[in-house]
Amino acid sequence: MMSDRIDHKAVSVRVGAKLREFREASGLLMREVDTALGLSSCRLRRIENGVNMPRLSTILDLLYFYDVDALKAVNFFTDLLEEDMRLRAVAAA
Repeated sequence: MMSDRIDHKAVSVRVGAKLREFREASGLLMREVDTALGLSSCRLRRIENGVNMPRLSTILDLLYFYDVDALKAVNFFTDLLEEDMRLRAVAAA
């Protein structure tokens, strides 16, 4: 199956790094995010380190909480989609 050969870890790492970038740009500490959104510190750390891929609802909650403007959010999802498409093309080759 093609999706079995896709490096999902690469996408998780990219998502986590970008979410960390957004959090840091907003001036928030992990514990502030944990408290406000009810995420455990461990879970947020695992997301930001690319260990776990967050659900779409969690990504959206974080983007809203970090006050990411619409254009940056669209660019984030566009980049994510392009990376996924690139990985799928590599896996299919």
